[in-house]
Amino acid sequence: MQEQEFQKGKEYIVARDVKGLKDMINSGFDVDAISVVEHYSLMQYFLMFSQNFERKVVGQVLYDSSKQNFTSKDLLFMGFILLNKSIIFQSIKSTNINNDIGCNIKLQNCHNWVKGTSSELQNFWNDIMPDLNIQCFSNLELLELGVRIKNLDLVRSCAEIQIKNCNSLNTPLNIRGDVLLHIPAGMGCTEVAAILIDLGADINISNRYKWTPLHFATRYGHTETVRFLVNRRADLALKTTDQSTALDIAIKHNLGDIVLIINTRE
Repeated sequence: MQEQEFQKGKEYIVARDVKGLKDMINSGFDVDAISVVEHYSLMQYFLMFSQNFERKVVGQVLYDSSKQNFTSKDLLFMGFILLNKSIIFQSIKSTNINNDIGCNIKLQNCHNWVKGTSSELQNFWNDIMPDLNIQCFSNLELLELGVRIKNLDLVRSCAEIQIKNCNSLNTPLNIRGDVLLHIPAGMGCTEVAAILIDLGADINISNRYKWTPLHFATRYGHTETVRFLVNRRADLALKTTDQSTALDIAIKHNLGDIVLIINTRE
């Protein structure tokens, strides 16, 4: 019976049926009960598919119903889902390990919570940054976080340290080979891109699929970032592994303004 309820809970989450999920929990179902078959709790399933529904609404239901059973790691997740500073630091306090906040956030891949351009998420990160034990992060991790949350002071200070220590801002960040400059290009954050380039980031750097910052900015339709990169003499002829230039991508996705910018560069 528990497995059937677990499956029903997943259906409620995918269908965004908050009332059904709440009714099931109120009837006595344990949110943290582990599925015999899938080895995932309902909360873990929720976190895996958090982009499929209103994360904060369903997150509040799960938190209110089962917070007494949460591990410190669960609480950390919930703090970022609900953008609740007190929950995050409740998680830190419950560990009784001074440096655990940094270790936990890295384990949870904290940057997932700031991908995209949500000003609410970015402002939240900037609000909690002074209280984090930043010694738990490498300089490159802090630099990446600064880029993602558009914290210009953090970007400048960490970039200068990175250059001093490694003489490069072009270190790959993931298995795709993306580097720092790919992030603001894909987010449309021209100001951060400008700082990185002025400090020595390679404007034409490519990942393992040969995508440059210009390809990223074009694909996601960030017109002003494309304009900036084009004016800074990004190479318009570079092709991805599927032989697409930035112009090809703009045409494919009907991005007329970007097509005009690329075609009219002097």
